[in-house]
Amino acid sequence: MVKRGSDHAMIKGIGIDLVSVDRIRKVMDRTDGFVEKVFTGRERSYCESKADRAMYFAARFAVKEAVMKALGKGLGFVRFQDIEVESNGRQEPKVILKGTALDRFEELGGRAVHISISHEKEYAAAVAVLE
Repeated sequence: MVKRGSDHAMIKGIGIDLVSVDRIRKVMDRTDGFVEKVFTGRERSYCESKADRAMYFAARFAVKEAVMKALGKGLGFVRFQDIEVESNGRQEPKVILKGTALDRFEELGGRAVHISISHEKEYAAAVAVLE
């Protein structure tokens, strides 16, 4: 159903990203500090508690990239840790923006960030919509 009128949301940006879980696994194994540089402490705790931690890190990496695209800015403008994926497993994941990511969101007049994450054995994908 499409709603029309003054109460409908205005899309300010949209982003999508697809990540190879194996690529993230290899980067995690060979690059010192990758996990600490890219993910917040809460994200690390959540992913480390999973049997296939690389899959969950890949999904969060995809979210960060999708949000950067939705913000219209890429690497170098927004730090990875300025975009945090909050998830407790019982409700839909949420994005918390900080720093330059939050500044850009406010500059665009954003009201909310909606995300969808999907992952399976080989790939993780994410979509971000800025309302």
